[in-house]
Amino acid sequence: MTLSTIVKSKTYKIILIVISLFLLLSTCVILVLSNTKAEQLSPEQISILRSQYPVCGTETPYMLSMTKLTLEDCTNIADTFLYGEIEGDIQYYSKNISTGDIELDQKRAENGISNTYDFYEYTLVILSDTSEKYEPGDRVTIAANVLFKDYNPQFQDGMRIVTPIRADQNNTSRTYFGTEGTYYVTPDGYAISAFEEDAASYAAAPSGLRVETLLEKLKEMQK
Repeated sequence: MTLSTIVKSKTYKIILIVISLFLLLSTCVILVLSNTKAEQLSPEQISILRSQYPVCGTETPYMLSMTKLTLEDCTNIADTFLYGEIEGDIQYYSKNISTGDIELDQKRAENGISNTYDFYEYTLVILSDTSEKYEPGDRVTIAANVLFKDYNPQFQDGMRIVTPIRADQNNTSRTYFGTEGTYYVTPDGYAISAFEEDAASYAAAPSGLRVETLLEKLKEMQK
């Protein structure tokens, strides 16, 4: 074997090693980029997801007059914002609610007017909450009057959500929720509002943020 042949062979091997290293580095870069998630979804991406995560509460429930809460209202009156995962199916229950006036309750009963109201609820396994009132893994129910069932977002087993709640004073495991201030959370961790966002709410905590970022923004709003 001549000297020139040996040199050519070594050069060929070096070129192969360089090419292999380049391909390996390129693959690593592609994998890193593919696993890097954007901090916020684009309006176009959110629009595509709206078929799965619709805006709710655009029509007032029949025979009811109500004022819609803003996101700021929710942060002011909520005990906390829960981030959790729905467990199981929707459940229903009835509850007797007094007017607070015994005589009025009696008159209502005499006139065939019931103080019993129907509610529905979901079990939520808590992952975190903005006021740190609960521990991860705690289970509560999030409930609402059945009159609002078609007004509020519908949840399924395994779905993750963020929602402002008020605790039931007589049942520590039960809370109440509504549409305003509620966000769906996609499987890859982006929060999309279940309510119609106004300019103020979009500026403060817009749809499409990573859920961790949303929770931090909501926590700041509650201060």
